[in-house]
Amino acid sequence: MASGYGATTFQGKNADGTFHDDRFHTAKMIALMAPPPPEFLERSRMCSALWEEDGTWKHSSPVPIPDITLEKLAAEKIMGEDVDGFLLFFKRMLRWLPEQRPDYYELLFDPWLMKGLEEH
Repeated sequence: MASGYGATTFQGKNADGTFHDDRFHTAKMIALMAPPPPEFLERSRMCSALWEEDGTWKHSSPVPIPDITLEKLAAEKIMGEDVDGFLLFFKRMLRWLPEQRPDYYELLFDPWLMKGLEEH
């Protein structure tokens, strides 16, 4: 998902920026979305490589959860007045469980997008 200026929201580069690392990618997701619910962790064998059985992040020492929030990213990257509306829209899409995400039709008629159309 683009966040502006050619960057992506969930870059998964390692600490020195040389290659993609799932641990860094997932740590950023945790920072922006909060830890995943237990149902998410139960769905994939890959989760056991990243989380303990109790849901604790395994890699806090080599890969700490970054100190970032969507609000901080929006303040740096989003131009315009309606940052709050954008954040509500974006948070609707950022869900660990796919069944909790709105479908394209629901997003198409999101109040934030509709407000933008009404202004033109």
